[in-house]
Amino acid sequence: MASRLKHLIEAGLLSPIPWLVLAIAAATAARAWPDHRRDSGLAFLLTLAFFLGWLILYLERIKRARPRVGLAEIDAMDGFAFERWAIAMFQADGHRCRNIRDRGDFGVDVVAVVQGVPVGVQTKRYEGHVGNAAVQQVLAGCDYYGCHVAAVVTQSYFTPAAVAQAARARYPVVLVDRDHLGRMVDLVRREVDRSRSLLG
Repeated sequence: MASRLKHLIEAGLLSPIPWLVLAIAAATAARAWPDHRRDSGLAFLLTLAFFLGWLILYLERIKRARPRVGLAEIDAMDGFAFERWAIAMFQADGHRCRNIRDRGDFGVDVVAVVQGVPVGVQTKRYEGHVGNAAVQQVLAGCDYYGCHVAAVVTQSYFTPAAVAQAARARYPVVLVDRDHLGRMVDLVRREVDRSRSLLG
């Protein structure tokens, strides 16, 4: 429950700023209202404040909505565009990201901070299936950047060797293939929650 609440705050759904501004506005208007109408006026202003607050949060959520990109569009992307799409997906959910490709990525293209846990993400825009070398690379990158969870994301599929190595890795490794691209962030967040619960 606490982790879910924290995620909502990070995503902007429980941002206190609109509520604070509206509460101050309502209190100021109530002070200026004639005494004999203050009670009804305050009730009206509070109702209006809650409605406007809900509207602002709803619009914030729309603004942060995950990019709606179909598989055909993803297939048309090059490696850099696919990487930017993955970053946009994490950022749309309120998670901070660092693109580290330009620094010599050491096996990790993106470091995303999910609920306070650094996640090393490698994107693979492949024509064929992604092998276990990608898992080895992302694990090495996690060592270098101090990440606690790894993820390999591809618009293709993984070989059995890649799946087997990910299952036996020293870090939790999330393999996101073509069939699960739309749930990428949810799968990573679930693994983060699981790893945190195991660590206590």
